[in-house]
Amino acid sequence: HSVRHICQDYETGRIYGCGNLGIFYCDSPAADPERMSFKWLDQLSGQDFYHIMFSTDGLLYASTMGNGLLVVDNKDNGNVQTRYTVDNGLLSDYVLSTIEDNNGNIWIVTHAGLNRLNPTTGSIIALPQERFGSNILLNNTKPLATADGTLYFGTNKGLLYFNPDD
Repeated sequence: HSVRHICQDYETGRIYGCGNLGIFYCDSPAADPERMSFKWLDQLSGQDFYHIMFSTDGLLYASTMGNGLLVVDNKDNGNVQTRYTVDNGLLSDYVLSTIEDNNGNIWIVTHAGLNRLNPTTGSIIALPQERFGSNILLNNTKPLATADGTLYFGTNKGLLYFNPDD
């Protein structure tokens, strides 16, 4: 089965992974391979995930294929605190990845464009694909945030980048 993304939760030291069967984690990533054990987040098993990210406040943001963006507040069982979908303002329920900017906003890459989520207020701003120019499509490349706040996103024609503060 496909594992699409892995990342570390620096609060717990766990390594998390996601793919077409759900989200799993390993409590002992530094252990010898035969001593490592992996556990599934039970409440999220069977769902298809593209990307996961930990925000600075310790929440797990999970990008799904068709179920929007999930915010997980219990990293032991996968309890979903909030679900963002087209009903809340996302451009698509097919979420490819997320990244946090220096102001704590979550930028959400979807099949239809880019959204900015303010997690404090829950407000979502939409930037449809057409806004970036003709025939530019965002893809599932993992976004990058630099120290100066510039965000980089992969597209079918190279990189889209900007500094949200500008």
